[in-house]
Amino acid sequence: MSQVDTTWADMAARVVRVILARKGMGYAELATALQSVGDIENERSLALRVTRGRVKLSMLLQILQVTHSTVPLT
Repeated sequence: MSQVDTTWADMAARVVRVILARKGMGYAELATALQSVGDIENERSLALRVTRGRVKLSMLLQILQVTHSTVPLT
């Protein structure tokens, strides 16, 4: 992965952490919410994905939808 890709992946993971903090949600609740849009992720796989900075755009958009969130400005 290039430096540019790494920077964007890190930012996506940071956005997910901010969303969870603002909504007062944990990874277990997020996994349950994602099931409503057909995503089959468990709590552990979500946490690892975010920790490693491997959040794909499709997952980020799904998370924004199921948490009824908007993208943080910074």
